[in-house]
Formats: sequence, structure tokens, C-alpha cells
Amino acid sequence: MADDEFDQVSQILFDGVDSLSNIGSPGTLIPMTDNTRTVLCSEDFNNVIVVATQFGHSLCLVFALNGCTEIFLNDETEDQDFVENCLQWLARGYDTEFESINDTDSMDNVARAGRWADIAGRHIVFNVPSKSVLHLDSIQLDRVLQYWDAVVLAHHELRGTEPTHRERIVCDEQPSLGYMHSGYPIVTHMDVSDPFSEGYILNSNKLEKNGAWDLFHEIGHNMQRDYWTYDGADEVTVNIFTLHAMDTICHHQVWIHPWLKDQIKNTWKYIKKGSNFDDWKEDPGVALFIYAQLARGFGWDSHKAVFRQYEQDQPNLDSDQEKIDYWIETFSRQVEYNLVPLFKCWDFPISQSTIDSLSDLKIPEISNEFIDMAPERYQL
Repeated sequence: MADDEFDQVSQILFDGVDSLSNIGSPGTLIPMTDNTRTVLCSEDFNNVIVVATQFGHSLCLVFALNGCTEIFLNDETEDQDFVENCLQWLARGYDTEFESINDTDSMDNVARAGRWADIAGRHIVFNVPSKSVLHLDSIQLDRVLQYWDAVVLAHHELRGTEPTHRERIVCDEQPSLGYMHSGYPIVTHMDVSDPFSEGYILNSNKLEKNGAWDLFHEIGHNMQRDYWTYDGADEVTVNIFTLHAMDTICHHQVWIHPWLKDQIKNTWKYIKKGSNFDDWKEDPGVALFIYAQLARGFGWDSHKAVFRQYEQDQPNLDSDQEKIDYWIETFSRQVEYNLVPLFKCWDFPISQSTIDSLSDLKIPEISNEFIDMAPERYQL
């Protein structure tokens, strides 16, 4: 079910309906039409009114309150306007026959027959097997969706943009590329939908403590802009967003995040060998450290200001050299320091015109284990 259709379900079903009777005899309506999703239809997950799910090749509406499939609206009394809206939505214009299921045992079976579920927050929606969420109550669902909404908003806050659609996450047996890939939808392997796996993406306790580097990363790919991502940096600039979310959402400070700490040994080797930009481009772990240095030295507000400058200017940059020069100049002007020596430490190619244009700025006094390994390189 597409986002725009999902968002219209509540409006369609409750058109002209001021109120509903709270409790009636169990009842559900089943037409013979195809659907592949489960949809929780309500303003919030604490007051689930309708569950739309698949039953074989049919779409089923389960009328329930407060997440309890044992309590149903009566489909034969004063709720006729609501029931009629449901019938029309289910039929989708087809000549459809309906039947009722009137015992709780059958309803429990129907509630579990939907093989896939769409679980949607304001800015993200997960398409997972229904068995991935059946054990979660409304409070748990609300909590984890608020968490993922915050991650998406953190990415946009860093870039200086507003969400225009939900990020869609689909679990699949066979992603078209790698373990996960970005895009619309973002596709993951099935393991992250398993409530018993370490990487279960709806486990609030673990997410709030440890985050989810892989999925933060894929959402970050959807944030990337071509004008500040050059050849060899596709898997690098994406992790500016990963680090930022880990810091702001999970409170893992940039410099001591476990993923980054695991890259230290290779980074030492890179510097000891003399630093070579071609090697830098081949190792995203090593490459991320210069962006971590910028975040550590100048704070996330500087990154935000730089990204907002890009969003405002939308520069037309044709070559990798232009992109590198523009980034160094823009960041230097933002923090009012000459960052050429820092980028030279990592063997970035820098045009003489950029070096000259920043000569009026002071060189910042930056000290960390990497610069201290080769202090002679930290100069113009």
C-alpha cells in the first residue's frame, strides 16, 4: 500500500462518522480482493480502531479498540455509516460479496493470517512479516516508531531539509544488492525482522542504547547530495549522518563510537605509510576520520551550517576536484579557520586557487592522535 493511500484510510473510513459504539458482537467483513499488507488505522497506536489485513487472497477489516482483537464494533447496529464506508473501501469499486466471522477463535486466526504488516510512523514505514510485530503492544509500537521518526528527522536536521515522504524499509529474502541497500524502498535482509535476532529493528531497548549503524547508514544514503560527494566518498559522506544520529539519538560521542574505534588500527597504518589519497578512497573507515575530526573540533552546528549553504547555493560542480575545493573552502569560511593543513594531512588534492583564497584565515590548533603521529604534515 502506497504512502498516499495509507494516509487516506482513516479519512475514508470515518467520513461522516461522528462516533462509534464501543463494544458490540464480534464481527469482521471479508471481500474477495487482493492485498498484501496489514495496516493499523487510527490517529495513534494507543487507540487502534481498525486493522486491515490479508486473509488468503482477501482483504479483511478487523474492528477493534485499544489493540484488543476480542472487542469488536457491531456491524449490525448504529455503526452502519462506518460499516458502509468500510465496505466501499474494501470493494474498491468491484462487485464484491462479503461474509462475516462471528466467533473469537476465528477472529484470532484472521488477525494472524496477514502475512505482512506495514507499521508506519510520521516519517518512516516498515514492511515486515506480521510475526515480527504480533508480540508488540501499542505502547511498544508507538515507542519504536517515535525512535525511528527521530532518526529520520535527525538526518534531515543535519542536512537542513524537511521530510517530504516517509522512508520505506522493506525486509526481503533477496535484496538486489548486498546485505542492505538504500533507495525507495530501503531493502534489508530478513534477519532484522526477527524478534530474536541481535539486529531486530523494532527492539526499542537495544536501539535506544546501541542504535542501528547499518540502517542509519542506508537512510543516510538517501540524504546524500552529489555536490558534496565525490569519487571514492559514496561510503564516506553517508556516515556523517550515521555518526550524527549515533551522537544525537543514542548519545555515542563521535570519537569513541565503537564502529569508528574499530578503524583506528588501519588509520594508523595509513598515516605511517605516508597517507595516499587513492588509498584513502579505498577504505571508508579510514576516510571517515577527517569528517569525525571536523565534528569533534567544530561541532555539529558547523556541519549543519555548511550543508545549509549547499542547499541554498546548489552549486554546479562538474569535477571531483571542484567538489573537494568547494567543501574545503565552504567549511573553512564557516568556522573561520584555514582547514587546508588538515586536509593535506590526509593527502587530499587541493587546488592552488583554494590554498590562496584561504590564506587570510588562521590555521586552527588541532591535536589528536593522528595529527600527533605526523605533525610535520599539518602545515600549508
